[in-house]
Amino acid sequence: MTVSLAENYALPSDEIERALAYPYDRPDGSFITNGHEITQLAGTYDGFLAAANNYLNERGLPDMSSRIAIVAYGANSNPIRFSEKMSAFQLGNRYELQVAPHLEAVIPNTVVAWHGKPSQAGSAFAELYKGEETTGQKSTIHAVFLTPLQIALLHATEGVTYHLAPVEVFAGDDRRSLQALAYVAGESKILLKDGKPVLVRRAAEAGNDNAMTAEEVVDFMLAHASTAAKTESARTLVRRQKRRSLDKKKVQQAAISDQLEREGLSKSFSFPATEYRARANLNWGAGAPLHLMEEVVSPLRPTPEQIKEALHGSVWFKRVLMRILPPLRTAELQNVRKRLDIAEAIRKRAHEELAERVASSIKQKSIAKN
Repeated sequence: MTVSLAENYALPSDEIERALAYPYDRPDGSFITNGHEITQLAGTYDGFLAAANNYLNERGLPDMSSRIAIVAYGANSNPIRFSEKMSAFQLGNRYELQVAPHLEAVIPNTVVAWHGKPSQAGSAFAELYKGEETTGQKSTIHAVFLTPLQIALLHATEGVTYHLAPVEVFAGDDRRSLQALAYVAGESKILLKDGKPVLVRRAAEAGNDNAMTAEEVVDFMLAHASTAAKTESARTLVRRQKRRSLDKKKVQQAAISDQLEREGLSKSFSFPATEYRARANLNWGAGAPLHLMEEVVSPLRPTPEQIKEALHGSVWFKRVLMRILPPLRTAELQNVRKRLDIAEAIRKRAHEELAERVASSIKQKSIAKN
């Protein structure tokens, strides 16, 4: 069965609605997407593998043997949001980057829980959480089979606090054991209600006492941190954060976080993983080696001609054409290149990741000393 993305998984056009609709709807079962539609695939692992290979081979795309399974437990399971990420840094959509097989799977003894504070935008985001209280539970996720270039695009869009770590998933209707890589928190927080993690609920899913949608969970946070936020509405918070500078967004976020922690409504955690993968080092793999980052992302890096072409729609470029201002300076071209070049984004992420790890190490040593 094939269904249109626009008709079935469209994201809200209104910014506030979109922020609070996270992590968006996702298809049931296993499927393959091409950025415009999804095609349902067989439920068993072997059936999925055969159907996915047939789909990829017919279109001359890299088959499953050259792809790596990445866990999608939040917005990446929504095929339109995934398509947006695969379009980042590109001057036009590239078909081969839009195609990705998604295999439904579970991760035992884990839950998908809400982070322990609102996002900087005022919404909420998910964490893959594993702790004593999650024993016997399971997370339903998708293992998304990606090429190295697709993984590079994800690298540039995932938050700096997340690291890739190997996890065992049980895939398909027959629960086949499979090694995958997941973006997990090295050091983070989860939200608590009655001492238990607050679970992520998509709007279309049935709820329970400890599962909330994004809007419900931000409202819950604000009900217990209204002094810090000076508002009791998730929609008002998103609207206010939209108007604030990044520094002021961080101040507001920290104030809410501190109050929630004082109320005993959040706790720190690190996902238990034996190994983390550094963000900028793509010279690793799970059965299929990846090339170094610069070589992997080179097909996505903009040429000088593309950078200049991207300036056509800007006021700066129009004024240059009109000879009102002198020709573009090197610094202006560099700013456009940084915005379009995925390698620049990955370098920035790697720098931020290193800085955060150093700061965390210093903090831990200070706590141990005292």
